[in-house]
Amino acid sequence: MGNETPPGACRNFAESGNCKFGDGCKYRHESLGGGNTAGRYRPARNASGSRAPPGVCRDFYDTGKCARGFECRHKHVPSNQVVPGAAGSSNAQAQVGGSSDSKEIGSLRPNEIHNTLKRFNRQDFKFKSTLDMYIFAAALSSAKEENGYELGDANTLLNMVGDPGQNYFLLVDAILGYDSVSIAAGRSKTELSFQRGYIPILSYLSSEYVIRSTLHQSINALYGLVETKFDRLVSVLETCLEGLMVNKSFREEEREIGGLDVFRCVTICLTEYAERYKRAVPTHPNFAPLARKLSDWFTQWSEAISTIPPRFEDPISAMKVDERRFRISGLQ
Repeated sequence: MGNETPPGACRNFAESGNCKFGDGCKYRHESLGGGNTAGRYRPARNASGSRAPPGVCRDFYDTGKCARGFECRHKHVPSNQVVPGAAGSSNAQAQVGGSSDSKEIGSLRPNEIHNTLKRFNRQDFKFKSTLDMYIFAAALSSAKEENGYELGDANTLLNMVGDPGQNYFLLVDAILGYDSVSIAAGRSKTELSFQRGYIPILSYLSSEYVIRSTLHQSINALYGLVETKFDRLVSVLETCLEGLMVNKSFREEEREIGGLDVFRCVTICLTEYAERYKRAVPTHPNFAPLARKLSDWFTQWSEAISTIPPRFEDPISAMKVDERRFRISGLQ
């Protein structure tokens, strides 16, 4: 009696640990010892010999690689991931959803970036709310070496994001030109968070994989968006950064964001833009005043985080003095 299959449970899985229907099985996958086996999932081998669950790319599941890249129609889930189908926009949503235990924005793994961005590349896709913008921006800002993202993948992504014929390009344009940007957007579906929406896009534009790339046509196209949206960019930066300086924190609700990252990406974006558009300063009278304000704000911030106790709430205040000074000096 102890070895009978529990009522409502899959007999094949209970007896062998395998089921040819995978997560499409209409019965519960339980072991004979009882209990749901979501954390011990072992999909049956399909006709190709792979154990990839339904909807998951067999190549990526078996080898961790997929030559089709963003052209692949299936989710990229590694075989060591515990729960099938867990990768993708769910972790991107966790980054922007507001829970205190969610992942840091810009920290998605390569397969999570792939799974998240796929749906945004449909030519008919348009942002339905600011949540879509946050998910897209979080995925883009995660495409960096420290997250395990490789150069070949980065170039493939840059080719797509920097192609005016691709939807990714249009979505970056939509965020940079968005009408209502705030440092306290909260859960609003129409007001865009500066910290969760705007800054991650600037973070991608200023990332090493973008500015050091040899794909100059793609980079120039992206910084062409900065050129066409420059007046709006200046307005957003001046309003939001001034508000954050008054608040003495870059935090939005429970989300802690470091001033060093904010100043770095803004400074690099403006510098890269000026290098590509030699007449940027004389063409835009608001460029030089913004640069001066940015310098003043950085000085105020760096002094305020260095006092005891700090006069500005920022994670860098918790660092050792020498490390903090070293990091600050890198931007001065």
